[in-house]
Parts: sequence; C-alpha cells; structure tokens
Amino acid sequence: MKHRFLQITFLLSALLFGIAIFIDSDVLRAATKALPVLILLFLSPHKLPYSRFIKIGLFFSLVGDVFLMHVIDWFIAGLASFLVAHVFYILAFLKKSKQKNYQAAAVIFAVFGAYFAFLYPRLGEMLPPVTVYMLVIAGMIWRAFAQQKSGKLAHLAFYGAVLFGISDALIAFNKFYLPFEAADYLIIYLYWLAQYLIWKSAQKTT
Repeated sequence: MKHRFLQITFLLSALLFGIAIFIDSDVLRAATKALPVLILLFLSPHKLPYSRFIKIGLFFSLVGDVFLMHVIDWFIAGLASFLVAHVFYILAFLKKSKQKNYQAAAVIFAVFGAYFAFLYPRLGEMLPPVTVYMLVIAGMIWRAFAQQKSGKLAHLAFYGAVLFGISDALIAFNKFYLPFEAADYLIIYLYWLAQYLIWKSAQKTT
C-alpha cells in the first residue's frame, strides 16, 4: 500500500513538473523537480551491495537535480553530482557481472565518440568536464549492457542506462548546439523513466 501510494505520488509530481514548465513557474518547478527521484530513494531496498549502490546513485542524482533547478542552475556542480551517481551505478552493475563485452564497449564508446566530435567545436571551456562526463556515462551504459542477463529485472537497468544517455545527449545538444522548444519536456521525462528503470532493476531480485 505504501509503495503504491508513493508510486502514484511519483507520477503526480512528474505531471506537476510538466505543468510548471508549461506555465513557466519557477516556484512549482522548484517544488516538484526533485520529488520523483526522492520517492525512488525512499522506495529503494538496501540489503545487498547492488541495491545499496543504486540507492547511493539515486542520492547523488537527487543532489544533481537540486543543483540544476531553474532557480539555482549550478551546471558544473550538477554535472559533478551526476558523474558520481554514474560511478555508483557502474559499481552496482559490476556487482552483477564482470564480463568484459569488449564488442559492446567498442560500439558504445564509438557512438559517444562520434557525438563528442559533433559537439567538440561548441564546448569551449566546458571541454574537460564534458569529456570526463561522457566517458563515465558511456562506461555506465557498457556495464549496464554487460549485466543485463544477470537476473530477471537486470535488463531494465540497461534500458534505463540507455535512456539516461539519450537524456544527457539532449541536454548537451540543447545547451551547446541548438536550443529547441521541447527540450525541457524530453530531457526530464526520459531522465525520470531512466531512473525508474534502474531503480526497478533492484527490486525483488536483490
């Protein structure tokens, strides 16, 4: 019953944030942006290492959400927080599988390399932090791929990792290349779905 109530609250807070974007309300944005990940954090199991690392990753994601709120907008601090979150997700995935999967790694890093080459002329002084961040999130997706056969829900972590990568790619495109009208909606909803799937991968199988 408690889980159902909190999951409904997750959806309602996500809906309210979408309304906040539509009506351009900084107050409603600030009040609702961190709620979905905060709810997932409260619902996270923590008995085994995989679950604990996912929970820590959610915590640093929550910190990143706060730093990137419209009224705060500390981009570097938010980037650093999400980088740490990805490191803990990598540690979680390594607990499930240490298989190398070099072919998958080559494909994933090649895709990120191509996107990095596309963004490179626009990065300027943001080149070092963005480079590090892209390497880490590519590594996170690789390790999520490697562990996706380790349990009944493990594939959800891979789907979530891919959506996280897409969301971050849209952030970079919108910030460094060409702002577009639907960016706020696409970025945040893909991000929340990504976090939900990663969170879901830690349920019942841990």
